[in-house]
This record gives sequence, C-alpha cells and structure tokens, in this order.
Amino acid sequence: MIAAAEGIRSLFSPPIVVVDDGSEKESGSVFASLKSGGCDILTHERNLGKGAALKTAIRHVLSAYPDALGIVTADADGQHLPEDIFRLAQRLAEDPGGIILGVRDFDRENVPFKSRWGNRVTSAVFFLNTGVSLGDTQTGLRAVPMNLAAAYAQAKGERFEFEMNALLYACKRRVPLFTMPISTVYSENNRASHFRAVRDSARIYRDILKFGCASGICAAVDFGLFVALASSAFGLGVAVPAILARLVSGLCNFFINRFFVFGGGKKGAPVKYLSLFLAQMLISAELTAVLTDAGLFAPVSKLAADLGLWVISYAIQKKYIFGREKS
Repeated sequence: MIAAAEGIRSLFSPPIVVVDDGSEKESGSVFASLKSGGCDILTHERNLGKGAALKTAIRHVLSAYPDALGIVTADADGQHLPEDIFRLAQRLAEDPGGIILGVRDFDRENVPFKSRWGNRVTSAVFFLNTGVSLGDTQTGLRAVPMNLAAAYAQAKGERFEFEMNALLYACKRRVPLFTMPISTVYSENNRASHFRAVRDSARIYRDILKFGCASGICAAVDFGLFVALASSAFGLGVAVPAILARLVSGLCNFFINRFFVFGGGKKGAPVKYLSLFLAQMLISAELTAVLTDAGLFAPVSKLAADLGLWVISYAIQKKYIFGREKS
C-alpha cells in the first residue's frame, strides 16, 4: 500500500483515503507511514468487509472533499497499478457522466483458473439480470462521479457482494457504465485476495441461486408429472401431459418465487406471472412436440425446450414481475 500511495503521488496529488478494516496490530506501522505521508486513515475496530470499507471511504470523501470531481476506488492487494488509477482519474475528469470500470484481460496466461472462470460466471449472471455485457464485473478499480457517489454507497451488501450490487443498482437507474482496459496483475496465484470462493460467491449470486433452487424443485414436479402422464395408459400423447404438468408446477413456482426468491412483487404480479406462465407453457408444449416429432425421446425434448425458456423466464420475472417497486 505504501508503494501504491507513493506511486500515485508521483503522478498526481489527489487526497488518498485508506481504510484500515480491522487489520492486525502488526500492520500498525504501515498505516502510520501512510498517515505521515498525507493519507486519510479511517479505521474499523473489527473487520466489517470490503463493502463496508468502501462505503466508509465514500462517505468520508463526500463529507471532507465535497468539491471533488469524483472518487476512484482501488484494492489494496497490489492488483491495481498507480498508472491505471491515474488514467481512470483522467477519464473521470474528462467525462464525469457515468461510472468507469477498469477492466482486466482474463485471457492472459497469468490469470488464476478460479479468477478466470469466476469472472466469466459472474459476468453471465450480471448479463442475465441486466442485459448489459461487461467483461469484468468484479473489478475493484472504479471511478464514480461525485453526483453519483452517495447513491452508489447505498447499494446493499457489506462484503464482496457490494460491488456487484452497486453495478446492478446503477443499471436499474440507467447510469452509464464505461470500461477502460487496465493491467492484469496477479502475484502468487492471487494469494493476497481475501475472497472466499464458496461463501462470497453465494452472496454475489444469491438471487439466481435461490431462483435456481426454486426452479429445480418445480422442474422436478413438472418433469415427474409429465413422465407419469405421458407414459400412462390414458393415451394422452405429449402436448396434454406437458400442459397439465406445467399447470401444477407453475402454481408452485409462483408462490416460491414471490415469497422466497424475490420477496415481493410489482403491482399486478399475479396477472403478469399468469401471462408469462401461459405463454411459456404453450411454447414449451409446442417445442416439446416439435422436438419429439423430430425423433428425440419425449423427456429429452422437454428438458431441451425448458432449459432455454428458463433463462428467459428468470430475466422477465426479475425485471418486470417480482422486482421491487422503485422508491
């Protein structure tokens, strides 16, 4: 951190705010050196998480430096070079109309496997939620204009999920997101990172994980009932069992999504869901019949049809049916 602060000072002279998020006593000399070098040191008595640290820093800047053009956030693990921090600050000064993200190249050989695939999964989740394609949703190097900083700090989350939520928050309010290529720095296979793969990923992917669980339960009901009816002695064919199975599973899905996954719903949610449900049911039945007639085994046809419809259904429910009303 000391080298990074000195590197920034050699390029330009902004106020530098450092958050001591419950560090061990052995790190005291580092923060003392940073303070003597002119940095603002903010301290959490115990570790509150990356999101909480960023919020503390942003609120401090808003209070102490109200005339600033904006805020550039950077991680303290050595991944963000002073030169890239400077370039983002320059870009912010030239065009303070949106949030600027420093984007890394995850195709480089020095990128650890978990970082490469973790980012790809997160980018896919982000696109599914927003329709916005970003090559690096997990970057900590960001430039936020001063007029957006207060709202940015209101995003939910106190740990790693905050940065994803802040981007989702920005997209919901149609805040422009700009990207700028930065150096891709990983040392010792990213050992300096405090990201906990299972726990922190669960926080980031919370909504889609819950949606996936709900979909899995209802899909099991749907698929099991379809197979039972399609293979029964009643001679119902394929389309009728598909429709009947979807009616039962759809009712289960509505209540699970409304009260467990999304926790609410916009006005007219039942009617909107019913419209989506009927359209999805008819399309699923038709696709299943078409694929079965083409020679696929009926259960395989149904799985293939429903997989594509699942992705579309999540995006529609998230944005138009169960999304919380804006205050």
